[in-house]
Amino acid sequence: MKLVIVCIVTLVIAMGLALMSMDDPGHVVLAREPYVIRMPLLLLIMMLFVLFVFLYLLFNFIASLSKAPGRYRNWRQHRNEQAAHLHNMEGFCGLIEGNWTDAESALLKKLQYNKTPLLSYLGAAYAAQQQGRLERRDHYLDEALAKQPQEHLAINLTRARLLVQSGEISNARLCLEGLMKKSPRSRPVLRLLAEVYRELSDWASLKLLLPSLKKCQVFPASEIRQREHEIYERLVGTDEYLESSSGHPAFVWKSLPAGSRSNPSVIGSYARTLVRVGNTKEAETVLRRALRKSYHPELIRHYGLIHSPFVEYQIELAESFLAQYPQDPELLLALARLYRYHGQFEKARDYYERSIGAGVGGGVCTDYATMLESMGETDLALDYYKKGLQEQGVHAASDTVGARAGAPVMLPEHVGEAVAEIMPVVR
Repeated sequence: MKLVIVCIVTLVIAMGLALMSMDDPGHVVLAREPYVIRMPLLLLIMMLFVLFVFLYLLFNFIASLSKAPGRYRNWRQHRNEQAAHLHNMEGFCGLIEGNWTDAESALLKKLQYNKTPLLSYLGAAYAAQQQGRLERRDHYLDEALAKQPQEHLAINLTRARLLVQSGEISNARLCLEGLMKKSPRSRPVLRLLAEVYRELSDWASLKLLLPSLKKCQVFPASEIRQREHEIYERLVGTDEYLESSSGHPAFVWKSLPAGSRSNPSVIGSYARTLVRVGNTKEAETVLRRALRKSYHPELIRHYGLIHSPFVEYQIELAESFLAQYPQDPELLLALARLYRYHGQFEKARDYYERSIGAGVGGGVCTDYATMLESMGETDLALDYYKKGLQEQGVHAASDTVGARAGAPVMLPEHVGEAVAEIMPVVR
């Protein structure tokens, strides 16, 4: 468009000059002794115009020659950047397709011209790990951190994820705890650190992390509650937790959040710990209070396993639930065990058989068989031992009863081990 305008303006000026020269062409005289040059004015103007155009083109050409090296460098840089971009795309396609060797090689080509070197280094680190080249993985991550230290969070978070993937959980923990100090509100860091603590079963550290998980809303509220219950369930299931607190079980229990103190799994875990350390009285108290607030099959199952000095009260409490839950297998089993502990074997037998008929599981047949054997009913006990083996998926030989009577029976090795685990020796 500009060229057209210039041509039109030039044409108009030329026509104007031509019209002016028709009436009075004028002359220009250039004199320098002994020479005199006489020419029309229009011709001089044309010569000056041609000279101007020539000088303009000459100077423009000279200027272009001086800029040629820079233009060549720019052209070459652009070409290398395009090549780096193509190699980058090829590398990430290799990662998607699982071609780890080709992907790693492609991502590292023309890396100095790559506009996104961080992504290339992280992709190469991932490809190296998939090949088991952990030293190369660490080298790529260190290079990325050296070139772009401002992206330390993304790089070290990727490092931690790769460490977890490769099973280096302890190293991942150190990495994440370092990130936690620099970025205490980073949700990805908190999420991954929670998973690492869970994998290491470090429930004490996970408990300390809980406030941050809640404050930053790392997980949905329902999942946070579930994880909190799991933490306290595992935590109160260790003897160290009792020892690390005041030493008084009641104080330990009151130090738990109210929501966890009402969770059946947490209550059961705490009761098992108390029984394990010999404090059956406190275990019975905790379970009794929980059952009176809200009946739960898991709680009554634990209650039936406690041998406290107050077994009569335990039986009385358990029987108080019969009217409302007459067919609950866990309640029937708890009563069977409590009556057995109290020495009332006939009532225990009745509840054992009712619980088995109601579909209770968990090795109850074997438990019942030991009581029958102590009562001298060996044949019936053998039948229930056999049922116990079948519950565990172990198929005993068809003449197991004959073996117990004295006939030699050859059992497969794994069956013999299973029998030894659950069947006492009859003398």
